Amino acid sequence: MAFDRETGTGHAGLILGVAAVLATGVFGLGGGSSAQATTVSTPGFNASVTATVAPTRLPAAGGAPVRLTIKGTGTRPDPTALSAYPLHLIDLKLDRQITVDTTGLPTCTPSALKFVTPAVARRKCGGALIGTGEADLTMPSVVEEGAIFSGHFDLLFFNGKHKGRPAVLMYRSYTRIPGGIAWPIGNGRRLRIKDTGGEDSRTLTSSFDIRIGKTWRFKGQRHSFLNARCATGAIRTGITLTMDSGQVSKTTQQQCVKRR
Repeated sequence: MAFDRETGTGHAGLILGVAAVLATGVFGLGGGSSAQATTVSTPGFNASVTATVAPTRLPAAGGAPVRLTIKGTGTRPDPTALSAYPLHLIDLKLDRQITVDTTGLPTCTPSALKFVTPAVARRKCGGALIGTGEADLTMPSVVEEGAIFSGHFDLLFFNGKHKGRPAVLMYRSYTRIPGGIAWPIGNGRRLRIKDTGGEDSRTLTSSFDIRIGKTWRFKGQRHSFLNARCATGAIRTGITLTMDSGQVSKTTQQQCVKRR
């Protein structure tokens, strides 16, 4: 799994790796948008991704704190069908009514996260933490023939920089190596989830849960990493899955309610 930079246009978006995020506030979930696909070149492989923004009761102008939740799964019955995991890339394009704010938010560097335990990562960069997450993998065991290995891994997300650009840094407990993604300036943001099958080509199933959204106070004012408004009555999400057989894209919308 790695982060890439993508300068997007049109709908706003974010670009992450397989993962999830922590919100300081508690928000209720609304309806979501999803894309599902079955590949042609790899019989029996199925991939599904859903994205949800909450809450959905939002001001028509300005913005209010929201949380983005992303869940995805990929399943194949036979690990010998391919030399690599069939699902390569997930792109999310979020409505331009969603914006990112990092005013006064501390930053973390990749070097601070490299080869440390989750507890140390939190201690070094706790102020920059914008999310947490989980990833689950199942695959044939390399130790016991016929056995299946199942692993549950923690994911941490930090506000930081990657190659000199603003970035979201993802820490993975199973590699202890951070990844980074540069966020384009302005409202054209895209979230990219890459290499969702992990580094092992024997992966049978892969699932992840992403939650993004943190609030904090700076100079007496409240700030939120993600903010959204409801100017049109709906928040659109474009989801593109890139697999061995090609791409499958779907744009859906989540209804929002305007509030004063």
